[in-house]
Amino acid sequence: MKPNPDLLHLLMPVAILIAAQVLLPHVAALPASLAGLREHGPYFVIAIGVAISIAFQRGRALFALLTLAAAQMARQLYLQTGSPPSAAYTAFAAVCLFVPLNLAVLSALQERGIFNRHGVQRAALVLVQLVFCLWLPRWGRTGFASAVYVTVMETRLFASSPIPQLGLLAIALALAVSLVVWLHRRAPLDLGFAGAILAFALAANSVSPATTAAPKPPVERPLVEPAPSRAAASPSSASTRSGVRHVPAALVRSTPTLPSSQPAPAQALTPKRLPGGILDQEQAPF
Repeated sequence: MKPNPDLLHLLMPVAILIAAQVLLPHVAALPASLAGLREHGPYFVIAIGVAISIAFQRGRALFALLTLAAAQMARQLYLQTGSPPSAAYTAFAAVCLFVPLNLAVLSALQERGIFNRHGVQRAALVLVQLVFCLWLPRWGRTGFASAVYVTVMETRLFASSPIPQLGLLAIALALAVSLVVWLHRRAPLDLGFAGAILAFALAANSVSPATTAAPKPPVERPLVEPAPSRAAASPSSASTRSGVRHVPAALVRSTPTLPSSQPAPAQALTPKRLPGGILDQEQAPF
């Protein structure tokens, strides 16, 4: 009895995904000599796939690999610990929306090769999206990400996932499209698109929610300083009301002493007695 080829085609990507999930926690335990595999390993695997796609003139596989390479580049540039919150927030929203939709469109298209008019059109579409995803976070605007993160349905089912609801809908739609295409064509490549969409969903779901959280709005300061209160402006208001006015010591020290305008009090004169008991008239009191 021969095994069903469709079942083998279905089990192959599932086995690869399970193996990747099992081996992923052990990547951090790699020795220092193999530490570069964590950053450059995905590009090495993508480069092998690109070479095979060019050799066999498989344009759909080539542009799907380029899409995944762009997502990996965005992860290294904007989704690392310490990245600017607005850039990570925007880049993750764009990746979660564009990658599954690209894979869904490529799975539904007919194979047209690479070096022809169809290949140029598909390459231009991928390039425009790549430039947009790289330029949008540097622009510093979060309007696009806010639109992607809009709440479609109030539910706690996927509350722990960092993927926005529109991204989850895009992933579900892309997976359904790729499976329908595979059931219609029965080609291994079409089932590979479904496996790639599932792998992307698992990778996006493993991103830390703290990295892709919405940036906090800046605290706006008033342009005009508020006027100080009457109590703050006159700390000695209590003493003023009681009849004693408080003068700052610095003002007292800095105020020069002015001469008094009032005449000095007259000195009391003691009359002198002349011989014979007679008072001196000039010094006699009035």
